[in-house]
Order: sequence, then structure tokens, then C-alpha cells
Amino acid sequence: LDSTRELRLKRKTVDLNKIIADSFQVLQPLSDNLKVGIRKNAYAESIPVFADSEKIEQVVINLVKNAMEASLEGSLVDVSIENGPDGAVITVTDSGEGILPGTIDNIFEVFYTTKKHGTGLGLAICKNIIEAHGGTLEACNNEGRGATFTIKLPFGGDD
Repeated sequence: LDSTRELRLKRKTVDLNKIIADSFQVLQPLSDNLKVGIRKNAYAESIPVFADSEKIEQVVINLVKNAMEASLEGSLVDVSIENGPDGAVITVTDSGEGILPGTIDNIFEVFYTTKKHGTGLGLAICKNIIEAHGGTLEACNNEGRGATFTIKLPFGGDD
């Protein structure tokens, strides 16, 4: 339902770095289990955005979880946060096989999955949440190995 209906956001000014830190705490047990590290690169002390922190955390957790599951044991998933020209930019980069050829246009569709036990809801819900914030979510394969998911969130808004 979250992927098809309009979301009700509880927005306020929040620090993106705190959301990422909270997400990492949730993901640490999975990181330990999969033996895939998570590394945060922040390019500003504080990156305030007008957002629903729980929904943004949900997106970050899903994207990093997917990246860890796609990565090789002993590798790292990089999460970068920076101030872009029009808003905050979060990137999640893995070292897996990348997105299968011919599927990149479908990965955000409801019920589309390439996972054996996947539901095809995770990325569709993530995209819906980010778009409800006035942002974008895109994916691309990296040169050589892995994939990168990029979230762009606009600045602005008032509590």
C-alpha cells in the first residue's frame, strides 16, 4: 500500500548525518553477519533537511541492506552524504555484480524483483518516499563493479 498511496509525512528539520548514524546502528548486526562493512563519508558537519526522519531512515536502511546483500564478503558499502547545489545528496555504493542488464528500467516498479525470495516492494516504496519529499532516487551501474543508488533531497521547509 505504501508504494501506491500518497504518504502522510511528519516533516521537520532534521540532520541527515543523524539519520544515517541511526540507520547504521540498525544495520550493524546484518553487517556483522554478512561480513560486509559499512562506511560513512560526510562532507559537512550538519546537513539539515526538511523531512520525515523515520521515512528517510527506512529508505537508507533498505538501500544499504540491499547493497550489503549484493556485496562480496569482506567488502565495503560506502554511504556518502553531501550538500549538493540544490539539496542534500546521499549515495549508496556497493561492490556487487551490479544491476543486471536490461533490468535497470524496471527495478523501481512494484512487484519487480531479481531476488529469489524478494517481494519487489522495497525499491518501489523507497522511490515513493523520496518523491513524496520532492526528491529523486536513481540507480546506475559503476564502471568495473557494483552499483550506486543516489538520493537527492531538496533543502528548505519550516518546522
